[in-house]
Amino acid sequence: MTIKEAAALWNDPRADFLERWGEMFDVRLEDITQYHLMKFQVQRFSETPQSTVDVEMRSLIALLKHAGVSRWQSA
Repeated sequence: MTIKEAAALWNDPRADFLERWGEMFDVRLEDITQYHLMKFQVQRFSETPQSTVDVEMRSLIALLKHAGVSRWQSA
């Protein structure tokens, strides 16, 4: 399942902050790495305030934990 697909099913207000993630990365949740997080931050910092990027980052990590992606369980 991709970020976009998971966000559409996730019954959580933070799902609204995952739209840009879904646009940038069409990868399965299990395949998301630190590289994706860094690339997202670099791109988004040139587009929007840091506070927005922080919320988007925390929202993705919460989704990954909710989905049970093991590498993110202790993050």
